[in-house]
Amino acid sequence: GTELEKIVREGKRVGQLPDSEHLRWMTDKHPAQPDIPKASGDWFIQNSVLTDEIKTSEEISDKVNHLLTHKKAMDNTRTALRKESNERILNKAVSDLKATGKLGVTIEPDTPTSTISPSQASTDITLPSGAGVTSMKAPMYEIPFDSLPPLPDHPQQSRMPTQKEKDWMFAKMEEHDATTQRIYDEAFERWKAVKKLESRRAGNIVAEDLTEEERAELTARKLEATREMEEKQASEEDPLEKLEREMFPERFKEEEEEAERAKNFKEKQEKARVNLKPLPNTMTLNLKKTIQMRGPIPVAEFMKEALLNPEYGYYTTKKTVFGRDGDFITSPEVSQMFGECIAAWAVDTFHKLGSPRSFHLIEIGGGKGTLIARVLKAAGAFPDFINAVKVGMVEVSPAMAESQRETILKECGKSIEKKVVWADDIEGLGLHDDLDPVICYSNELFDVFAVSKFQYTERGWCEWLVEVDDDPEHPEHFKFVLSSGETAGSIAYIPHELRKMARESRLLGKTIELQMQGYLYLERVLEQISRSKGTCLVIDYGVDDYVEDSLRGIRNHEFVHPLSNPGEVDLSGFVSFKMLRQTVQRSEKLAPKIHVSSVMNQGEFLKRTGIEARTLLHLSKALNVRDAAKIAREFTTLTDEEDPSGMGIKFKAMCFSSKTPASLVPPCPW
Repeated sequence: GTELEKIVREGKRVGQLPDSEHLRWMTDKHPAQPDIPKASGDWFIQNSVLTDEIKTSEEISDKVNHLLTHKKAMDNTRTALRKESNERILNKAVSDLKATGKLGVTIEPDTPTSTISPSQASTDITLPSGAGVTSMKAPMYEIPFDSLPPLPDHPQQSRMPTQKEKDWMFAKMEEHDATTQRIYDEAFERWKAVKKLESRRAGNIVAEDLTEEERAELTARKLEATREMEEKQASEEDPLEKLEREMFPERFKEEEEEAERAKNFKEKQEKARVNLKPLPNTMTLNLKKTIQMRGPIPVAEFMKEALLNPEYGYYTTKKTVFGRDGDFITSPEVSQMFGECIAAWAVDTFHKLGSPRSFHLIEIGGGKGTLIARVLKAAGAFPDFINAVKVGMVEVSPAMAESQRETILKECGKSIEKKVVWADDIEGLGLHDDLDPVICYSNELFDVFAVSKFQYTERGWCEWLVEVDDDPEHPEHFKFVLSSGETAGSIAYIPHELRKMARESRLLGKTIELQMQGYLYLERVLEQISRSKGTCLVIDYGVDDYVEDSLRGIRNHEFVHPLSNPGEVDLSGFVSFKMLRQTVQRSEKLAPKIHVSSVMNQGEFLKRTGIEARTLLHLSKALNVRDAAKIAREFTTLTDEEDPSGMGIKFKAMCFSSKTPASLVPPCPW
């Protein structure tokens, strides 16, 4: 142990931190060699190089041990010379300080030793007897302890070395260290080579000689052999134990039952650990049955069922959808100023229609009723408008309809609530009975219409479908799959313009989302307006282009996987205002009668309908700075067009109006 520690310590001196292979090399040697007399540096350099032909690892170890013995002898000589040089420098420093006479001197009893502490800012220097002064307080001299090498040929000197001698000593020391390091590295590499050769001669496989593929194959074979051995040992039953089981089966019955219970429990634990799927709700079970019977279903069918199923749909059963307690916030919940601007638009349109004695004000998909209540409340400043209005609410959810009724009654009173009628479709409002003008609007309506997803491939326009996902590592119960070819939906819905573009430009991988039910619904609404005259305002988030990939799920104000927890997650996609425009332009009935405005950012629309003036009015009525800051934040949230994700630019407005009377073209505020 002591010998090994010495060799490890000497190895660290030359910069080698021994790892396991170095330690094996250091211990693989003959017993310690006898001490060799000190030699000069020249002899050390000339006789330490491994020039002999060495054929065994033992000879290399002997040579290195011989080298390390010389190294230790030189270190001892170097230490002794440094100590003597330091004492000479110290005495000279004290004499210089004494000769200056500029520092105070304190006489203390004589001390036979000479010491100096290099770690203090001010040092007590004790002199040997007969120096004239015993000690003095003086600033510490910078004494170069680690830079005073010994003189190899003159171990005892009576003078300080010159700078040239110092340089020579430094060069010799560096040469010694470099040679020692090189010898150490060469010896170690040659030892490794000899060991490898000995191992080959013994018939052993050296892992370093194998390629990556051979090494992987060798590892696989070892694992296979180990597994076969374990299986064989497990299958072999002890003959005595087998005989005992045959003679006394009842004794082992409880043991076998306990082992079976432990096995079943382990399997359940493993299954529970891997299975990430939550327990399916009723909607999930119903959709699974449908898919298992019919095969994968279109995304639009899945989305429609998840949102509008009469018993388990998101909008038909969930009452708290909007606001901070729901899953998302819409513009009417952000600020009452949004409703006031819609009211300004409606009143202006009413006057452009010639202030009729009776007209229909219709909101489609009114949510909790916040927007219609604020529109009616703000329009109360115009008695002719309020006296002529007949309010119609189109709402498919009974829960939402009841919430709207409560909000209108609370905000506007009983007299206004009596003017409101509800229907689950626009035809149910009876607009064709009186042919009164219609002022219709919707906010975030078309984004909830079912989305059909298509992708252009080598096989044509394939449709994305929904399939059951039984993989326990996936948390969703469903997954998206691509149809093997074109479907009835892709053949019927993909616009001719897009088909031509895909063929000419080879848009492989291009995805498009279409909301065919939304486009058909818009046609029905505009047919009513074309007969009765009037206008329809659409505000939604989307783009004035084709939509590529925007389907998303929202729950508790966060985005989630659109196929997770159907019936409990809101599903929506960006609205293609380009497709809304093309719906009118391609209709032989609507194109001659309906004018389609350009697309306008929500921020610009609200500014044109007076939100800036409304903001100043509310700021003038603010009771404190906190209320004023809240009003300013609401204005920025609704109108900011610099932030790409802000409502001011992400939401768009488009207006469809009848071409007669001519005063409706262009519509307010275009």
